[in-house]
Amino acid sequence: MAGIRYASEYKSLNGASYKLEIWDTHWAGSVQDFKIGEAAVISYDSGGDEKLNPIICSSLDFGIMVQDATMAAWIALMKTNTYSEKDVYCTLTKTNPTDVEMWGGYLIMDLGNEEDASFPYEVKMKFIDGLSLLKDVDFIPEPSIYQTPYSYTNTWMYPPNNDNNGVHQTPKYWLAKILLNAGLSSSANLGSDYRIVTANNWYNEEHGGMANWQNQDPLRNTQHSGRQFYKLAGDSDVLTQSSKVTAMTCYDALQAICSTWGLRCVYYKSTVFFIQVGLYNTAETGTVAAPINLRTWTYDSLGAALSSDTKIGGTNIVRYEQDIELPTDLGLQKLAGANWGEYPPVKRAQATFPSISNISYFQAFPLLYGQDTYDADTTIPYNGLWIAAGDVEEMSSPIATLTDAKDLQSIYCQIHLQYKIFKNDLTPLGAASGIMKMVWTVRAKPTSETTWNTATALVLVNEYNTTTNAWQLYWEPFKEITAQTAGSISFWDNSGGTTGQLGGTVNNNSCSSSITYTNNAIIEIVSQSRLGTDYDHLIPTDDLMSGDWDFEFYTLSSSNSPAYGGTISGYNNHGNGTFFNGLTNRPPWCNFGSSNTSSRNYFYSNVNNPSYPNMFNVVSGGQINSGQSNISFQTNTSDTYILNLENTLWGDTAVTNAPGALRVYNGSAWVFTDFAGKWGRGIITGTDSLTELLCREAVNMNTGYSSKYNLTLATSVTNRDLSSNPFYPKFPNPIGRIADTDGKNYVMSRASFNTDTDEANGTWFEVTYAAATGASDDNDDNTIDDNIGGWTNNGMSGIVNGSGSGLNNNITQINETSLNIIKDNIFEKFTSITAPLFNGITYTTIYIEEIGEAFIKQGDRIRINTGFINDDGISYYELEVKVDILSTDTSISITAFTPTQDIFIGSPIMIDQKNLYNQYQRKTQGTVAGFGIDIDGISKSGIEITGWLDDDTFATASVNTLATSESIKAYIDSNAGIPSNYAGIRTVSQALTSALDGEAYSVAVPYSEKTPFSTGNTYTAFGSGGVTGVGESDYCFALKGSGRDLATFELSWNVGSITSVVNNRVLGGVKLQEGTSNGELITWSDVANTHSFIYNRGTGNINLGTTSNGILIAIESEVQLYYRIVIWKEESSNAASKLLTTINATNLRITQIG
Repeated sequence: MAGIRYASEYKSLNGASYKLEIWDTHWAGSVQDFKIGEAAVISYDSGGDEKLNPIICSSLDFGIMVQDATMAAWIALMKTNTYSEKDVYCTLTKTNPTDVEMWGGYLIMDLGNEEDASFPYEVKMKFIDGLSLLKDVDFIPEPSIYQTPYSYTNTWMYPPNNDNNGVHQTPKYWLAKILLNAGLSSSANLGSDYRIVTANNWYNEEHGGMANWQNQDPLRNTQHSGRQFYKLAGDSDVLTQSSKVTAMTCYDALQAICSTWGLRCVYYKSTVFFIQVGLYNTAETGTVAAPINLRTWTYDSLGAALSSDTKIGGTNIVRYEQDIELPTDLGLQKLAGANWGEYPPVKRAQATFPSISNISYFQAFPLLYGQDTYDADTTIPYNGLWIAAGDVEEMSSPIATLTDAKDLQSIYCQIHLQYKIFKNDLTPLGAASGIMKMVWTVRAKPTSETTWNTATALVLVNEYNTTTNAWQLYWEPFKEITAQTAGSISFWDNSGGTTGQLGGTVNNNSCSSSITYTNNAIIEIVSQSRLGTDYDHLIPTDDLMSGDWDFEFYTLSSSNSPAYGGTISGYNNHGNGTFFNGLTNRPPWCNFGSSNTSSRNYFYSNVNNPSYPNMFNVVSGGQINSGQSNISFQTNTSDTYILNLENTLWGDTAVTNAPGALRVYNGSAWVFTDFAGKWGRGIITGTDSLTELLCREAVNMNTGYSSKYNLTLATSVTNRDLSSNPFYPKFPNPIGRIADTDGKNYVMSRASFNTDTDEANGTWFEVTYAAATGASDDNDDNTIDDNIGGWTNNGMSGIVNGSGSGLNNNITQINETSLNIIKDNIFEKFTSITAPLFNGITYTTIYIEEIGEAFIKQGDRIRINTGFINDDGISYYELEVKVDILSTDTSISITAFTPTQDIFIGSPIMIDQKNLYNQYQRKTQGTVAGFGIDIDGISKSGIEITGWLDDDTFATASVNTLATSESIKAYIDSNAGIPSNYAGIRTVSQALTSALDGEAYSVAVPYSEKTPFSTGNTYTAFGSGGVTGVGESDYCFALKGSGRDLATFELSWNVGSITSVVNNRVLGGVKLQEGTSNGELITWSDVANTHSFIYNRGTGNINLGTTSNGILIAIESEVQLYYRIVIWKEESSNAASKLLTTINATNLRITQIG
């Protein structure tokens, strides 16, 4: 652990106290003082001004005054190899009223030039948080050990490197792994570990299965695949588990996670915050001491959960909300010279993420029997190698363990082998040729089964389906074969080659083929089998393949004539062949001569060459080895600015376990998300995909022009704390927001905080958020490259797809189902277009026939029927009318739209009768009597009413609810003349005045016990102990309004007294005092017009007196005030005589009246 080598304490211009400590891993001595030269400045930079910039890096700069040779020697030593990066750290702590670490980071070992001057001279020092240097570290488990390119086992793709052996881990998990490489404060260098705080509220429908789902962190209950962090090294197109890969840097991985979730990452107060930018429109409630703003979750540096909260930051230097104050109020001020720029409204936000990675699970194809014993290229047995008569030898090679293969669309298979013919003396036969029978398939079993001889194992066959009357690939129960049947190999499935589970014949040779080859030829074998010719290399999966399943390539060979030069009986044997000299049905390793020079052997080997890729690849949406999902959200406005959201790596995919897919926790299990969406902001009933939601939120934050605010903030000496409490300083920070005097809120984009001048200078962006109206687009490209076969998914075949004449020529192809689609779309034409609209051109005006009646108004929605039919019915465009249409108009002004197909003259413009019926029965748009109508309320002058307030107490009143007359009457009746916030305070002890005369010797009347009082009253009587830790506070009381901080109170009191000595006259006084606390002592002052007096005659037993008084107190500031009633002796006939309060004649009443 590092030791503190140098420390310096100083005060800023407004009196704030700071401490700089320089930690050195080479130091174990005592702490030395140093003097600061240039002021300490924390700088934050997001690398741009966009609101969704994901990473904000920070640094700390200051000057250190080199005062003697010892310090100079240390500076010099740091420029040598003795010191390396992350050996020297610095912490900046705000020390008043308690120590709060603001920032910590390590020194960049570039100390620049020193002055050639006598002591003292200044050396500039720069410390960084480490986030920016993540660009120099590749994201692998051990970046300090391995060099790029990396083996599969050295990456996060390798399951044993992760918790629970899973390549799918939560974003919170990946973030914690990334940050471990940043060199942030930890117990190893600064004595304590940093923490991670998240604030986000995007939930999937499946999250609803968790108890109290809204209190659970989505970043802890969603999973990403680690495969997205890697790419192939070199020129290879296929990744196998033995290939080399390159890794993303930790910075790029951090950026990808933040970009996918709309987060911004910033380091402050020994904490890395991840905040969804869209949440900054959240208003703060609660109190100064207990604010409520954003739901947050806190983790330790390893990602272990610590706590959750309803606020971000805290109440000290990390407040979520700070207000810029009027100049007359001092406090947090903006200095002269502020200026604004603008962010344009966003028309369209779009993002792309790769849904398929280029990972092939292919490892090797099984060699011929015996090749695992002899190296065919170097060691060939003289007398051949054969299989004993009647025996069957299986050869297999593992492919991969796949999770929930049942959910895969298919698997693409491609195998390259190199065929060879040699003499036994290793002399190649260059012009030799032959034919080899390849008998193989793929088998699969649950990983939990330890043997293939199990009823749950399956094997891939070609089977005739009697329902569809067509052949198809299918998985039948696997049967192990150990011996020949009648000289040949029997079928390897339990059907015996007769009737399978689909009712038809089973052909076991779906993958088998005869390969014609020349010596050293490299041949792709799948394309010469039915798997290639009939099924485009695509292997289906089976519904039984749930959980983890092992897949293998599997071959069978046999022989019934093992003697030298013998033949194989039966053609269904792997390796059976015809040789160049015409001999047929010969096994491999067969000799045709009596010596090494005359013997012949043939075989094949696996190919490891990027030019001949071997593939066993998951297919998603028709994509193999590459692919992406293109997602966007577009508003129904005429704006033009397009926002590209880059670096997203995960989303909802068509194939559930694609590398870019998401898994979510549903309360009992991890499940893949639905490609259709089901994500929402703060809800589990959303309809967006995750990337759609990202795009929608980006647009919602930019629906109109918003400000880019360049300004300098400063905190004055006066009014520098909230509620005059030093624990609540007014202090701008990089995670909260500031509110200008006009009520607009701003969030820091980039800024510097000068701890000497108490100034924050930089750029803030305006927080704007409004739900935009528009449409989203999900596009998973569904095309396989022509050179490997495949399909396209472009809609209904045989239906109109382009030309005007096609509409008439193909109309007869619309069947009864299509007619039902038309019937389901109830339209009513009111005009038609008179000029064509062409694909790809943007229109704001369309030309029409006169409608003869003026009934279409601004804001109404109309539809243009394209004449095409898709899976959802008749294709149309819904448009918003911008200007009222007159009866004689021949054009319509509309919101801008760009058709994606030609729309021809005569195409009808219609009213949607379903929508019209909806508006008639349950009005959701337009206006009524000047009030705007939408789906959930009515609005006017900026206020929307969305429901009734049926609450007799008005406790749930809001600007959006209208009280019922019943509730209004009940509320008035319950409050008429009856104070709702009151308390009586009595004494249970007596107060004795001083023997000295005058108000200066007043003592507090011991009011201490509240009785009676209203339920939920807000007054505090502090009693004999006073305010904890504060002097001069005995028997004081505090006022606070119910439902508001600023309120008016009526105080009335009575004080009774008796003389301490009989037969003495005493004149005494009583008054109300008001006080303020500095945290240690209350300073009291008299409240005007509250004096009253008692005259005790003191003759015999006539020695009692009393006085009463009262006043209205208006609390007009949030500064905490205290009150007390005091009594003193003004004068007496006997100097020793005093006044003693009486318990039964002394009381106080407090009532809130406004």
